[in-house]
Amino acid sequence: AMNAAAILLRAPGLSAIYSGVVESRRIFRKLKAYVTYRIAASIQIVTVLAILILANNCSIKPLFIILLALFNDITMLPIAYDYQEASTTPENPDVYKILFMSTCFGFMETFFTLMFAYGIGGSNLSKSDLDLTYCADPTQANPDDDNSLSKAIQGAIWLQMFVASELLIFSARAPSYFNLSLAPSPSLVFSVLMGCILASIVSCNMMYFGGLYAIDIVLIWVYNILCLILIDRVKVGLLLFLNENPETLPDEVYVPPVREEEEDEDILATNLGVPDEMRM
Repeated sequence: AMNAAAILLRAPGLSAIYSGVVESRRIFRKLKAYVTYRIAASIQIVTVLAILILANNCSIKPLFIILLALFNDITMLPIAYDYQEASTTPENPDVYKILFMSTCFGFMETFFTLMFAYGIGGSNLSKSDLDLTYCADPTQANPDDDNSLSKAIQGAIWLQMFVASELLIFSARAPSYFNLSLAPSPSLVFSVLMGCILASIVSCNMMYFGGLYAIDIVLIWVYNILCLILIDRVKVGLLLFLNENPETLPDEVYVPPVREEEEDEDILATNLGVPDEMRM
């Protein structure tokens, strides 16, 4: 049992206490990152869908929303094994700060999704005709029977939301700029990227999910990565505004300095057990 334990509370000195404090602060940051990310992703989904439906009568297929919410949870399972650094100060579970950061993340994600939905059609950057006016097909009562143009813009919006919400965890988990913070665990990176790649393959090869061209999918990925960089820069400014501490504790186990009296006692104890000619 001791060999399998992450923390040995029976270890001599203060190392057990130090390890316990460090590990508890790491766990808190994992929970905080997931809660912040999940609330932000929910805000993005609800706000974007409400605006598209009310303003443009554009209703995304229910299956798209179910898959989006489902994958947001499944791909985040490895966050329990993510790498985190402990804060130098005690963690304070301030609900208002968590809600503030989640809301800011959610509205930033919403803004970039709406900018994509309303701007991609007139930008002439996509190979597919992704004009938002094609989203609502008045000739079909069942959304599953929409024409190819409606399916394409719905699939593009869904893929943009999917990739953007998945990549958001890399910013939400980092106490500072995500490229300067401790790298995430390989399992979390693999889970997030595999989910995004799977969604991209489905959007490219299945007409129900848009049947998008590969170049359009690459365009969506590049757009989301650029948006993630901007969101991360704003996040750092918000954390400074909230007086959040970005400094972290080292991973090394704390070893208290040895006093001269203890050194003399150790030498005496050692000399008692060795021959006279070998004593110190």
